[in-house]
Amino acid sequence: MVGDPKQAIYRFRGADVGSYAQARAAIERRWPDNIIQITANFRSRPDILTHVNRCFETPFSGVGQPGYVALTATIDPPTHDLPCAARITVDVPPNSRSEHIRDAEAEVVAELCMRLIGNLHVRDDDGLMVPLTAGGIALLAPTGTELWRFERALEQRGLPIASQAGKGLFRRQEVQDMLALARVLADAGDTLAFGALMRGPLVGLTDEELLDVTASLPQDPDRPNAIPRFSLLTDPVTSRIRSRGGRFRSCGT
Repeated sequence: MVGDPKQAIYRFRGADVGSYAQARAAIERRWPDNIIQITANFRSRPDILTHVNRCFETPFSGVGQPGYVALTATIDPPTHDLPCAARITVDVPPNSRSEHIRDAEAEVVAELCMRLIGNLHVRDDDGLMVPLTAGGIALLAPTGTELWRFERALEQRGLPIASQAGKGLFRRQEVQDMLALARVLADAGDTLAFGALMRGPLVGLTDEELLDVTASLPQDPDRPNAIPRFSLLTDPVTSRIRSRGGRFRSCGT
């Protein structure tokens, strides 16, 4: 029998860690020497495992838990004198909403990345010590649903990013612009999508310019009491506004 209580995350499929503990206890009562603890870790440096063991020993040893087996390193310590693990405290007001906590966490992480890039020297693939770049940092998260908050915080500081998971793609401004354009082309009466498209970076009209366009539209002779609407069907010739530089801009799509 093989079991790893540290990965008991499929309880909804019947992988109850309590069942594992009962099976292990039954074997241990009958054949005490047949319990073999697998502790060797082939992935992390010793200081990282020391931090992991310290963090998880107490919660895994509580009531109803299977007990914690400390991990041991199989690779050598690093050659630098930097900490392999460090804790950052994120200050948030009491009773903060979860999204505010995630935003604050993203800001702290992005600020730390800014401080490290260019100031910390690391060894490259050729063995040379070079300044750390954005590509030398990997941010790992237990889930991908909140990654867009970190992407936003990093981009606000001008740091390039490449996301390999999460739902951040559909939150990106350029994707939102293309979705708004597709919605407008599919339904010319979708004024919400049309307004988002006009205000977005793809077109770049300000609220003031949109109001100027609407105010300059001619009245429909067949509907004298109706307020003219700026939409995809508006004649580009009639929807020209004067920019601040004195030139005219055409707002037809």
